[in-house]
Amino acid sequence: FRVLEGAEVGPPLGAAKGGWRFRFIDSDESALPRLENALAAAGAMLARDATIAVISGAPARATAPEVPLLAIGEGALWLLGRAGAPTATLARPEFARAVAGRASREGFLDELGAFNAGWYATRAVRAGTLPADWLESAVSEEGWVLAAQHREQRARVLLFRPDSVLSLHGAAGMRALQAAFAWLDRGMFARESDKENA
Repeated sequence: FRVLEGAEVGPPLGAAKGGWRFRFIDSDESALPRLENALAAAGAMLARDATIAVISGAPARATAPEVPLLAIGEGALWLLGRAGAPTATLARPEFARAVAGRASREGFLDELGAFNAGWYATRAVRAGTLPADWLESAVSEEGWVLAAQHREQRARVLLFRPDSVLSLHGAAGMRALQAAFAWLDRGMFARESDKENA
């Protein structure tokens, strides 16, 4: 796809050696191999001694895992639903649709600004309906939450698919993953907390 876009062939676009280690929370979602490839390209590696948990599909167990945590797609809906966010059923399923979004200046995706991403959903969360302890990090033009973050815990969610080919434009998907891991990383979190307390 990068060739078709006229990009030079080389290392994955935006790839970085973040050194992050993650593990998947038990899920039977079929897209895990694709997501694992996207996470590896963003600089994270699957490891037993992981410091960050990733949920993609709704997990088999009913209890939320420990943080730091990144929830994606259905996993994000599951986590926000557990927190009390109301979900709306879309008029029709929307799979493989490109959505335009804008990141909040206060959120972990602030550097993305306006971006396009792959949207795969049957349910969604309307902007302005998140519980008080959650902050909208990005919202679509239609008014759906695309990303959110917990105000106190190290938990971030992406309701779009960063591993979709529709999220390749401007490397939005990879940049979103890198931003999420940077915020979830213990060192980065400590530095941000020090800035706020200074």
